[in-house]
Amino acid sequence: METREDVERAQREVEALGATLVHDPGGARAGFRVFTDPVGHPFCLCYGQGLGPEAAA
Repeated sequence: METREDVERAQREVEALGATLVHDPGGARAGFRVFTDPVGHPFCLCYGQGLGPEAAA
């Protein structure tokens, strides 16, 4: 399970490689961020997915 801090570090890395953030719905303990790679393919970085439904609060 990735933490929000892990995703923030990964975001800096993928943006350095040319990715663009297109959506971040938030989530203090669980969530995801959607990016596109330099040619437009979408991908997500997710965190806290194994915490259960209360984790998104």
